Amino acid sequence: STDHDMSDSLYFEPLSEEDVLPVLKRENVQGVFASFGGQTSLKAGLALEGEGVRILGSPSGVVRATEDRGHFSGLLERLGILQPLGCSVKSVDDGLEKASMIGYPVMVRPSFVIGGLAMKVVNSPSELASVLEIALQTDEDQSVLIDRFLPGAEFEVDVLCDGREIVIPGIFEHLDPAGVHSGDSVAIFPDVSLSQAGRRKIEDISRKIAVELGVKGLLNIQFVLSGDEFYVIEANPRASRTVPIAVKLSGIPLVEMAVRAALGESLSDMGLKPGLCERIPLFGVKVPVFSTEKLPGVDALPGPAMQSTGEALGVGDTVAVALYEGLRGAGWIVPEKGRLLLSVADRSKLEAPHVAAAFHALGWSVDATSGTADVLRNWGIPCRKVEKGKPLISGIASRQWDLIVNVASGSPEVLRDGYQMRRSAIEASIPCVNDLHVASALAVSISLRIRGSHP
Repeated sequence: STDHDMSDSLYFEPLSEEDVLPVLKRENVQGVFASFGGQTSLKAGLALEGEGVRILGSPSGVVRATEDRGHFSGLLERLGILQPLGCSVKSVDDGLEKASMIGYPVMVRPSFVIGGLAMKVVNSPSELASVLEIALQTDEDQSVLIDRFLPGAEFEVDVLCDGREIVIPGIFEHLDPAGVHSGDSVAIFPDVSLSQAGRRKIEDISRKIAVELGVKGLLNIQFVLSGDEFYVIEANPRASRTVPIAVKLSGIPLVEMAVRAALGESLSDMGLKPGLCERIPLFGVKVPVFSTEKLPGVDALPGPAMQSTGEALGVGDTVAVALYEGLRGAGWIVPEKGRLLLSVADRSKLEAPHVAAAFHALGWSVDATSGTADVLRNWGIPCRKVEKGKPLISGIASRQWDLIVNVASGSPEVLRDGYQMRRSAIEASIPCVNDLHVASALAVSISLRIRGSHP
């Protein structure tokens, strides 16, 4: 905490070995927790341990086993846990050869990085070569994992472990698709679409990983559900950005209990029942907050690299109410009625009519770019066709629309058009949604608001 009333001493210093070590010596500390300061703190903890500092909680081997992508992949294979097909590479040529065997699209994941730095979904060899050059420069001593990109829904859990058993307060379900950084995704707690069998599967996989690693404290695990199978994307032995939300909604003081577990207490000593906790009677929706309006030229399109600078939490009896409250907390202003602009990539065009019909039923006027408009009209949904280019951009600048839904494709030309649309929306302060699932949920939320089901 930066509140001087909460600590005996308060230092404003970078989280690096050379800055932290003098503080530890001056304060004569007996041990250090490195798992509550994010990725930077974890890396600093490894360096401090090398200087003889006692690191409390999960041993350094746990950090190396999870943060080194190749090492973690081997651990999952030994445990019989599914993961995206992939391999570690240390050169561009090696990466191009391995990617051709894996098949495109692939995800590039450097080891020991913060906020998804240099991570990217890649669709072609030429793109992979340029991405690998950047990824390999993040740390020349570390390998880069290339794995098959799996489309699907993402889920994540914050696991409390005493080295023998686990407690999971609940499961977060991401509304944004796989490939969007967890910090940039709208997330629901507890999940809404999993079956009991699916929840048990996540619990079982989490237990295997946490106990095998010997975690004492917190472990964040991220999954993708592709088809009917759960694949583990990554695990981080630290308090994640979702911990405050899980604590707020579940009432379980995870940080306090993680400290107690790190100091040797068992979950039973703390009065906790092992496993996945009972579902709470409310829903929480985490909505990311971006600062792109303060950063000229920056694209707001979410991807594997984190861009958000904060988050808001909405709570309600239903997901729709919680989503509306979360969006309002994040600064969104969406009217009950207005004009919607849709521009959807070819791969998602068949889903666009559902969103357009939902908003049309609420009394919204619907406009769409040419390809999307043709699909909507074929489904019998009235819409006005808008040509891309200057007419579209000037229309956004003059605030002709109250909400924009832009689902991008991987084509460079389409990405460029989409960038101009998204950037213009930011500068005109028009809410812009980049996923049809989020847009659909927003339509339900507006519908409930119109009916007076929530304020």
